[in-house]
Amino acid sequence: MPIILDECRFDEVPLLQGAKIRDLTVTGFTLPGLAADTAQIDGRLVLSRSHLTGPLVLTRAHIHADRARRREMTSAA
Repeated sequence: MPIILDECRFDEVPLLQGAKIRDLTVTGFTLPGLAADTAQIDGRLVLSRSHLTGPLVLTRAHIHADRARRREMTSAA
């Protein structure tokens, strides 16, 4: 299931360590950081129009673009 968060504000760092997610889209956010170390994101990670005031932790995270997106990127190159 994709996770889509739009125009939100977090007071605490979201903890996604070890999470298994299809897609994560975060837009229009103010975040005190994001902890997603060892997470597996099988699709896309999108952070747009967002402001992080703390660290973005992706240590040993696996992020895999979907195959259709990879083909688009390859065709455009």
